[in-house]
Amino acid sequence: MDLLSPPIPNRKEVYRAFLRRFDPAETPDSALKADLIDASLSSGRIDRFAAALLLRPGSQHALLGGIGSGKSTELRLLSSALMERDLEMLPIFIDISISVDLNKSKPGSILVAAALAIESQWPGKPSVETVKTFEKLKKLAHGYSEWFHESESHQDGPDDMFQVKFDGLITPPAEPIEYNVLEISELFADLKTSLASGGKELVMLLDGMDRLLDPNKFWKFVYQDFAAFRKLEISLVTAAPLSLLHNEGRGILDHFDTFQLVPTISLDEAGLTLLRGILSRRQAQELIDSELYDDICRGSGGVLRDLISIVQTASQNAYIESQDHITATYVDAAILQLGQAYKIGLGNTQILKLRKLQQGADFEPSSSENLDLLVSRRILHRKDRYTVHPALLRALEIR
Repeated sequence: MDLLSPPIPNRKEVYRAFLRRFDPAETPDSALKADLIDASLSSGRIDRFAAALLLRPGSQHALLGGIGSGKSTELRLLSSALMERDLEMLPIFIDISISVDLNKSKPGSILVAAALAIESQWPGKPSVETVKTFEKLKKLAHGYSEWFHESESHQDGPDDMFQVKFDGLITPPAEPIEYNVLEISELFADLKTSLASGGKELVMLLDGMDRLLDPNKFWKFVYQDFAAFRKLEISLVTAAPLSLLHNEGRGILDHFDTFQLVPTISLDEAGLTLLRGILSRRQAQELIDSELYDDICRGSGGVLRDLISIVQTASQNAYIESQDHITATYVDAAILQLGQAYKIGLGNTQILKLRKLQQGADFEPSSSENLDLLVSRRILHRKDRYTVHPALLRALEIR
């Protein structure tokens, strides 16, 4: 179809409205408001986290899972659950990765970013002292300059002074930066005291930490920022990468009170029923025959982000070819396209390993190469076994 030619009346609007319900980049907030999330998928984990946070102030918990597994949504659901169950709770959700370059920043950056997130959700009007505390935090976060006299004996004019610039702690750094975790902790303690005087107990929900796939990089924040939260008796739940389940990552998990895994949804009948429900909730039947739901679900491997991605790709291709409905041809092509994306970057050794796994060979994510296959979702962990992503199998022509 010529994309510049006039389309069939309203087809563009129909497809646009349809794709808005299948947007992989959609925020958890907008999805929840549009009632596109099935909360029953995570109700058990949320109940366990909520109980621990309500009963054990200062406790720390990790929510592990692959990228796109639904951790951000669960943290949002947990925030809502806490507010509903205890009016004295003040859960603060923050996507750390938006404001902090985790791979470059030093400890202290998470603490200061979390403190600034409290400002926009402060209950009522903050006191003068609290406003001053936030101003100090902003200086640490964004950087500031100060003038100093060259000597105590010459203080008559600007010619005797020099300016020192202090880099912001959470500004994406070009070079290593200095930090002072203790100073930030003291300011954070002031905020906690002010909230407590108003009857509010602070809980931090940190999203985006799963971007730190290297356990050693994750550890440097656990060792200082998270330790500061614990000393302040501020409870937190953080997203965490799957890599913490293996090798040296297990030692890091020991520093959390509890951790829970967001699993890949199984492709048995129970799992397929859940996945079909997600498609129905997003009104996929408007353009896709329900008989194709199982193909989409199986092609996604049970990964929620891939489920949405397949529908999106199939929709775009059907629209390009002037179709009013998404047929099996477009679903199959979308699954293959997803698999080809997973195939990019694989070497012969990795492909051979995938073939052997499909033929029944054992798999242990003990090496960095194996762990990368798991973290990148090319291999999926299902209860007590590992499987190759179905879309990748299609692209590799493995049966």
